Amino acid sequence: MAWITGAQILGAISAPTITLAQADVIAQSTCDLVETWCNRVFEGATYSEWLDRIGSRTLTVLNPPIRRLVFASVDYQSGLSITSSQADANRAVVSVSDGVMHLSILGGVAAGDNALTLSTYATMALLLAAIIALPGTWTGSVENEGTPENIRPEHYGSALNVAIWVLLPGEEAEADLIDREGGLLYIDSAWPASDNKGFVMYDGGYVPVPNDLTQITLQLALDTVSSFAHDPLMQSEKLDKYAWTRRLDMVSLRNTYKLRLQPWERMTL
Repeated sequence: MAWITGAQILGAISAPTITLAQADVIAQSTCDLVETWCNRVFEGATYSEWLDRIGSRTLTVLNPPIRRLVFASVDYQSGLSITSSQADANRAVVSVSDGVMHLSILGGVAAGDNALTLSTYATMALLLAAIIALPGTWTGSVENEGTPENIRPEHYGSALNVAIWVLLPGEEAEADLIDREGGLLYIDSAWPASDNKGFVMYDGGYVPVPNDLTQITLQLALDTVSSFAHDPLMQSEKLDKYAWTRRLDMVSLRNTYKLRLQPWERMTL
């Protein structure tokens, strides 16, 4: 998400030397840079996250502030059982990371990796149907219905001729918002001794992005455009997303912007 626009950039330049399309790319790239530096996403949205607990009973979300806590759980349940019976395979591995389920067959005619984007599927039943349709002689059953996007990210291991269970959040936990702005939760419910992860769904980020952060980002974009105007190496390059990102990665935030953005940086415990 970009919270400044190319039109704002052009409107603040007395004699623009870039097009609106280029300015839009600069706006997006500058917002991306600010989010990277601050280690958080500022866009207001509903987020679902599996988090490592801090200490004995606390969790810190990735995209504060927490505007509304929807659901928290420190338990889990089986969503799907999955098995591959591919006769000539050596292994059949299942893993989930970054919202994608990977089903990999090692050896045999079905060898290869198939990736399913979990947000594509509304139910576990639809996800299972997609798995069964893949090469690798996959079978399985729905153990508990739920949202595939909330499947716990994990390396589930080999499912060749043996069932593995893909996990969903379990029962709702009692949780207190200790620090809404910092995204800190205290879990009142008993935490399983054998597990360090908890699941949180919440409305986070800002709606809208605060004006002072918008002004800092816009000024950073304008200063970066100004520096490019005096860089002869940039004159012959197109400001498409690839070229801009490559150049922007070479420009570190000056100390003044580091200090101005420091209050927005997500702190980790």
